[in-house]
Amino acid sequence: MRYPSLKSIEQIIESLIAESTTLEYKSQLSLATTNERKELLKDMTGLGNGGGGTIIFGMDEHKESNIAKCLTPLPNLSLLSQIEDIVLSSISPPLVWSHQAFEIDGGWIIVADVEQSTLGPYMVDAYGEQRFYKRSGTKVHRMSEQEVRDGYSIAIRSAERRDQLWKDHFLPLRMPDGPICLAISALPEEPLTEIIDSRLVDLGWLTPSQDIEEYLGLSSLSLARYSLRNWFDGITSEVAATETSDWLSLRIHRDGAIGIAQEIRYNTRFETIWRILNAFLRYASWIWDRFSLQRPIEIEVAFLGLRADEKGDVFRLVVEPLGVKVENITIHVNELPWELARARVRHRIVRRFADRFVQSIGESSVKPMFEHGWLYNRSGERLQMALDAGRLWNPIQAGSVANIGTDGQIWSLDGEVRAFVFDGVVIDRSGDTLALLEMATGAGCPDDFLPRINEDSTSPKSLGTVPVDSHFSESVPSPTGRWSDQNLQSLIERFV
Repeated sequence: MRYPSLKSIEQIIESLIAESTTLEYKSQLSLATTNERKELLKDMTGLGNGGGGTIIFGMDEHKESNIAKCLTPLPNLSLLSQIEDIVLSSISPPLVWSHQAFEIDGGWIIVADVEQSTLGPYMVDAYGEQRFYKRSGTKVHRMSEQEVRDGYSIAIRSAERRDQLWKDHFLPLRMPDGPICLAISALPEEPLTEIIDSRLVDLGWLTPSQDIEEYLGLSSLSLARYSLRNWFDGITSEVAATETSDWLSLRIHRDGAIGIAQEIRYNTRFETIWRILNAFLRYASWIWDRFSLQRPIEIEVAFLGLRADEKGDVFRLVVEPLGVKVENITIHVNELPWELARARVRHRIVRRFADRFVQSIGESSVKPMFEHGWLYNRSGERLQMALDAGRLWNPIQAGSVANIGTDGQIWSLDGEVRAFVFDGVVIDRSGDTLALLEMATGAGCPDDFLPRINEDSTSPKSLGTVPVDSHFSESVPSPTGRWSDQNLQSLIERFV
């Protein structure tokens, strides 16, 4: 961070520092309208395309000189989560940025540091826009065609080295004649720097916190910490296959590159595969946070070693058009390390890979866990309620709990709207989260959501219900991504 403390922000005012190509002040922030959101995106991408810089939200300047004048704290911190959501869904390639918030006088100062992309110039890709912007001086202008070409030329030179960098890291992971396995391979974007010094790192320091450790239970990662050891390019571990655990290989490189592969046995349920992938992504994000890696990450998710087997396993049913041999299923994504710590970001990656996987065996998309199934609370505990398209129901008692309207309203038998459902997330009237599906991808999915699951946590089947047309005019509130103080089970019980 260029300004890591509130004191460093106050010194800007004391030193009479003016706005520049790399520094911008925003005295207020509103994101209620499309134009206001587009303005935010122009400012953020303009800084990145101009070489990088900082925006301070909650700082006023003298209009004539653009010199910092005083702090004007923002009223609430929820604006930061709104910025995150808008930036995440509206900029291509992913914006390389970090942020910090400082509380003062009952309000907040938000500092956003934006870096230049090595993947090409940032494009605003939302709200009907597909345009490039660049900050020059204290103004943001649309980039000319030549400026865009120059930006991509720099990215092309970096890309030409990319294949060799993957090879130098012995990545992506491939297991010739090895077991069928699920693997992720991750390589930070340049410039690569050494973030792990094996001489100074206590291997015990790589033991995840208890909540993450519990979450890793279905994968063999929970055992990997017992066999961690140094190697010439970082830290590695290998777990041998037993009756109770699957083979796993783990590599953590000095510059933050990671490779993880785990055997997938023939009797493994698809839901377990998605859970293992989610655990891999969460563990990788925890490692990168541990070593303060901020560079964007290129990630390959792969299912390796697909082949027919004399046992007649399900994997031999992979569709192979004439002349095509399918042995691996892969997807590629680019993410910021700290974004992968957010549940709904991981869930979107898992959903994309799950769809690609089931399409390889002739199905159109995967639905259990993503569109219907058990609901979980903020502690990750499974409720005795499941979500279907048009109904909340109790799979244990096979009884209806509440109806769901065409606009997502959840209403009681006496006709009162009590909650709403939005992309697998149940929210209250304030937009706070009451409960959600295990793999919910909605904006209301809190970042810290980690369900407590086990091998028997099979999603209940879909009832095939259809949302009911209703006379309710109340629309779904904007999800906040925060947990509600209310309890869905108690709320439902009051009107059943």
